[in-house]
Amino acid sequence: MKSKFPAYLLVLSLALNAGVLGTLAYRYFTAPPLAPHTCPFASDQQHLYDLLGLSSEQRAALDPMAVSFHANLRELQASAGEQRDALLTLMEQEHLDIRGIREAHTELNARQAKVQNAVMGHLLEVKRVLTPAQQKVFFQLVRQTLNLTN
Repeated sequence: MKSKFPAYLLVLSLALNAGVLGTLAYRYFTAPPLAPHTCPFASDQQHLYDLLGLSSEQRAALDPMAVSFHANLRELQASAGEQRDALLTLMEQEHLDIRGIREAHTELNARQAKVQNAVMGHLLEVKRVLTPAQQKVFFQLVRQTLNLTN
């Protein structure tokens, strides 16, 4: 009479493996996408307006500013992305054009500098609308957004 122990062990092992794989697949497919850096004054971040205690006049000043900034930022980021792709295309070629790579890299740096300048300008525009107490909270939020808090 053969023992059925190996068969039971095999079934148990298969069930455990299926459970683990099912859990991993569930977590993989239901995981939220990674969020990009968000601007504390994006129009969909209304709770931050409340957190800062903005007046209606301040909100009226910041809303159009945020809309135009984000439209401009999307264009600048798309331009930098195109240049990044061009740089990678040059780098993946079999016969490297070192001069072309350097020029593409310089252009990418220039486009990224435009993005950073636009962000800096926007932060300074926002600062002008805020009171000193609001400015303190705002820059703490920016630090948190950029993971610069200690």
